[in-house]
Amino acid sequence: MRSTSGNLYFGAASSSGRLGTYYLFLQTDPYNQVTEENETNNLFATPIQVMVRKPDLVPTAFSATTATTVDAGQQVGLQWTVANQAVSGGTAFQPWYDGIYLSTKNVFDASATLLTYFLYTSNLAGGANYTASGNASLSLAPGTYYLFLVTDAFNNVTEENETNNLFATPIQVTVLTGSGSVVGRSSSERPRPHSNPSGQRGAARTPAAGPTAEGDAAAHLYPPTTPLPRHRRQARVPGKSTGLVAPLRLRHS
Repeated sequence: MRSTSGNLYFGAASSSGRLGTYYLFLQTDPYNQVTEENETNNLFATPIQVMVRKPDLVPTAFSATTATTVDAGQQVGLQWTVANQAVSGGTAFQPWYDGIYLSTKNVFDASATLLTYFLYTSNLAGGANYTASGNASLSLAPGTYYLFLVTDAFNNVTEENETNNLFATPIQVTVLTGSGSVVGRSSSERPRPHSNPSGQRGAARTPAAGPTAEGDAAAHLYPPTTPLPRHRRQARVPGKSTGLVAPLRLRHS
């Protein structure tokens, strides 16, 4: 008699990543390599039932905590809440990024520019939520602008619904005097790739350089190497500044 153990990964990229109930059966000598007295009893008839679940990250609140009429270079305080509203109850496994986008329109579209983003490094169980806050410094020409929140901005998390990561109501900000351009790093100034030894989506990645953590979150000066999903990738302007400002500290509760 021999006992053996192993792990089965239900990867998001495979058919086993689909939501639902599945059954696992064990069959020994499946390729009939051993000639046996009885070839009909290699199946263990009682299966293991497994439920495949996914999370669903949804921003539920986004507001300013300071005045939204500023001079160029002044800060606007922001606060937001993200909930895991998964119907299946799946856990969102870290890491992912909450992105703040800047636009001259009050409707989110391809003209929006990624202003800054925040790394979240705690798992979030189904039904749970977190509230985060940070300050955004704007160096812009005088005018009216709109800030949008997109959770899981770089599509790190495979979700039940990939279309509800945007908080549709923006924060309107007015710049009275300005420098005429956004001060930030070029999109070509990227950190080294994040390590992911397991090669699995949603596995923990350790930033190789750049970010400074405070609690379970960190603010970054430039985009991660993770590609943007198709519907968000259009919001970035290739070859132009990402509009990212000075390092921000993120607080969450």
